[in-house]
Amino acid sequence: MSWYSAVLVLECVIGRQSQQEPELQVRLVEASHPDEAYTLALEVGAKAEHSYRNHAGEEVSWQFRGLYELTQLTGGPAHGVEVHSWRSRQSPRQLVRPREQLAVFWFDASKQKTARQLLDD
Repeated sequence: MSWYSAVLVLECVIGRQSQQEPELQVRLVEASHPDEAYTLALEVGAKAEHSYRNHAGEEVSWQFRGLYELTQLTGGPAHGVEVHSWRSRQSPRQLVRPREQLAVFWFDASKQKTARQLLDD
């Protein structure tokens, strides 16, 4: 068995209006060969779909559109293992964020804020 990094493409649709910025999610899949990894990654993507009503009563749905990438990892999940990588045209200075802007810290610091406060930040 090997581990694979699957990058899922999810589209957010509010009402009937697609939001033009898809979400890319990196998920791990364990499989015995690439074809099985592909099938399992598609299953993981299908299970990622969900919907709910927002504060305005509109239907918000996250729809799985397919795979952006599927890569076999060398070794298995372990501290420091590379899960996914890509190149960017932005400079390194543009890409590096301060600690408080990293999602893991931002969510905790922002959970008491209203939507208006988040949008104004």
